[in-house]
Amino acid sequence: MNPPFVSAKALDDVQKGSLKAILGDTLRNRPDLSQAFITKSLGLLKSGGRLGTLMPSGVTNSSFGESWRRTINKECDIRLVALFGAFDMFHSAMVNVCCLVVDKQKSEQTPVQMIWAEPSRSAAAAAMRGIRHWSAGERIERSAEGWSGYSIVSDVFDKRASWMPAPNALGSILPKMESAIPTVVTDMFNIELGIRAGDRSLFVIDKALFDKFGQKERKYFKPVAEKDAIRNGRVWPSNFIFYPDQPTSVEQLRTLTPVFYRERVAPRNFSDDFRLELARPRYAAASKRGPRIVSRAFAGPGAFAVDEVGDFAVVQGYVWTLKKHVDASADRLIDYSLIFNSSVFIGITREFSVIQAGGQIDLAKRYMKNVPLPDLEELYANRPEVADYAASLRSRALESMPDPSSLNRFALMVYGVGEREWPLPLN
Repeated sequence: MNPPFVSAKALDDVQKGSLKAILGDTLRNRPDLSQAFITKSLGLLKSGGRLGTLMPSGVTNSSFGESWRRTINKECDIRLVALFGAFDMFHSAMVNVCCLVVDKQKSEQTPVQMIWAEPSRSAAAAAMRGIRHWSAGERIERSAEGWSGYSIVSDVFDKRASWMPAPNALGSILPKMESAIPTVVTDMFNIELGIRAGDRSLFVIDKALFDKFGQKERKYFKPVAEKDAIRNGRVWPSNFIFYPDQPTSVEQLRTLTPVFYRERVAPRNFSDDFRLELARPRYAAASKRGPRIVSRAFAGPGAFAVDEVGDFAVVQGYVWTLKKHVDASADRLIDYSLIFNSSVFIGITREFSVIQAGGQIDLAKRYMKNVPLPDLEELYANRPEVADYAASLRSRALESMPDPSSLNRFALMVYGVGEREWPLPLN
């Protein structure tokens, strides 16, 4: 089956009413129309029947689909979930596509076949061949160039919040890691989405213009931490963003920010009562000052940096603040940033996140929430040698980012994995 992929935002009132009637108690926030087609189709199946369908990959791991997935898990056997990484695999699809096969029966210890492909046509084609082999009765257990196949026992699969297939590049190491480490990223950190400017040509300025401002005008601008400015574990701001604590009218700007008004606002010919506001200002989050980690939108070496004061406006990225019960000292933030900037941590996040075109790993909270992450305070108390090595790296990190081999050694120590056990390149 190939149901229509239509997000809740794009539905008319009649469609929204039908969606609510079909999904019932499983309706959450912003469902996709494909969920209603799948629910309706399962209702029409006889007991023991099988449904094969395409669906948007977001439905497999989004928070809005969690109740819906849980209901299907209770009533049916999930037999196959396959992720086609290539966005252009299906000509009319504007999102990444998954394949789902469901049996209308509930059995114990049924193997769930997972197939994952990276964002390339060749990998997606190989994954498609894997599905054909599976449909002929073959269990796919392999990790090849750009794609992988593996099985999960149904009682384990049913406990997962997500159905999203992963690369499975870590093999048996990941389950051991999850068993040994009881805490995850969101036990340690609050992850908040950064600002979205909207009209960058209006709101984002370079240092040359900022230097023309007087002291009073400068307080309405913040240095920007974003993709190009976060590198090598540091923030190197070259831009500033207009960021008052509330929407501000053009008439107010004429007095409050005269140079900005003259250079950027006046040429737009806005009316005096027009109020300037960022597309996603996040005033409440930005008003919180204090030590934190800032990151780009996608994982990578050097993509995390410590913002000790909370001065930066994070644009198109994330703010990571330690939770109240966690030691929030600058030293602890530095230690976690060292872990996050290692290729070991990047390899772990690949197993939980969506890998975008170009191999970028999305750091959204919904993907990070299940990534294992030790409580360093507890770990250091039990393993002082790890604390000592962290202290030696921390002193070097004040000058520059430690070399990749040192970061990876630290991350492997933290996760309790030997270098010879780690299956991925350490670079």
